[in-house]
This record gives sequence, structure tokens and C-alpha cells, in this order.
Amino acid sequence: MKHLDKHQIVGWIAVGLSIVITCFWAFWGIIENFHEGWYYESWLSNVGLMFVQYLSPMLIFMGVALISISWPRFGGLLHVIVALLAVWFFQAFTNAATFFLITPLIGIGVLYWFG
Repeated sequence: MKHLDKHQIVGWIAVGLSIVITCFWAFWGIIENFHEGWYYESWLSNVGLMFVQYLSPMLIFMGVALISISWPRFGGLLHVIVALLAVWFFQAFTNAATFFLITPLIGIGVLYWFG
């Protein structure tokens, strides 16, 4: 059996955390979509709205994670950029919700950078 070095372990931890967060956002988005109900009469319009409104965090994070797996340094930097964009979007450095959003993004970015 092949032994993993420190960089590979850090990289696999980053991939595992990315998978967990992506699955969480997918699950949460689907639940919220069905909790709030269907808005349009058309099934296609409702599914389109679901992807735009409720699954966009999952799709964004999945895209950043896939880029990070292919190019770890660029992906780590991209995680930090997304964290800074979240701070700008929510207009708060001291908000607890923003803190719990940016801290994992920066942490995973560092893990991809060194992994």
C-alpha cells in the first residue's frame, strides 16, 4: 500500500471538505425549494428557478472545487477571492454569519494551496 505524504493528506482533506460543503448546499437548496413551494405553473420554469435561486451556492462552490482539484494553487487563490467577495456582498466584517462563511472558504483555500 502506498503511503501518502503530508501534501497529499492536506489535499485530500481539502477535497473531502469541498465534497461535504457541496453536498450540504445541494441538500439545503432542494429542501428550501420544496419548502417554499412551486412558484410557476410550468415544471420547467420551476426547475430553472430552483437552479438559479437555491442551487447557485452549490454550483458556484462545486465549480471552484473542481478548479481547485485541477489547479490547486489557482483554486486556493480562488477560494480566498470568493471569501472576499462574500464580505463585500454582505457588507460586513463583524457579522457572525459572514464569519462562518468566509472562515471555511479561506481555510479550504489554504488547504488547496499547500495540498
